[in-house]
Amino acid sequence: MSTGNDMQRVADKYAEELRRVAKEASKEFERAAAELERIGVRMASDLKGGLKEGGMDLDKIKERTMEEVNRAVPAMAADLKEVQHRINERADKLQTDLKRMFK
Repeated sequence: MSTGNDMQRVADKYAEELRRVAKEASKEFERAAAELERIGVRMASDLKGGLKEGGMDLDKIKERTMEEVNRAVPAMAADLKEVQHRINERADKLQTDLKRMFK
């Protein structure tokens, strides 16, 4: 097998890995967006309820919303760190494959 064919094989493999990682990252971002949307809907509901009752306490709504965000953000960050870890592993593997090919 020639070096050109080897390079094409590695390039194809790398492109497939990139597609896979992009798909995984997209799913993580979709989950994060859905969680933030859920928090926003809850905040809007709190505001609407407070307006109807005439006793809207913005500080309580702000505090509750911040608690929700603070609870959600670490999980989102962990998910994104995991995606970053997988990207780094795949990049390292590609680098190893390329080095092996050009020995």
